[in-house]
Amino acid sequence: MTDTTKGNPLDLRVWLDEVRQLGELTEVLGADWNLELGAISELNVKKTLPPALLFDNIDGYPDGFRVMTCSTSSPARLSSILRVGVEKSHRGLVDKLRGTRTFSRAMTSICSRSRHPCGMRRMVDATSAPVAWSSPRIWIHRGSMSALIA
Repeated sequence: MTDTTKGNPLDLRVWLDEVRQLGELTEVLGADWNLELGAISELNVKKTLPPALLFDNIDGYPDGFRVMTCSTSSPARLSSILRVGVEKSHRGLVDKLRGTRTFSRAMTSICSRSRHPCGMRRMVDATSAPVAWSSPRIWIHRGSMSALIA
């Protein structure tokens, strides 16, 4: 995601393509939202460098309604999200974040395009989706993100 000329730099599809190229994405098809999704994610995150999991064809939901877990559980994915160049080690990522101003410039550039302050981008309320989705509702309350289990 280092090249922001690929369209919207906040488009998750561009980032998913990059994670696929890094070999750090595992797609899980046909999991049960109530029993398997959480258990699979919990087992995955206990690995030393867990891949991101992209659940699709979730039982009881239309095709295309996907869930991603473990998106920031590796230094390569986290460094990609932070736009500091892909760094494969935790130590390398920490060193890069301590010594670079590119990170703060990138975040300022992204946040300046939004009406919301950084970290307060438009949140999606699951109750406003065209299809009922059993998931936590997320909303902004007094400047912090809060969650209410639906």
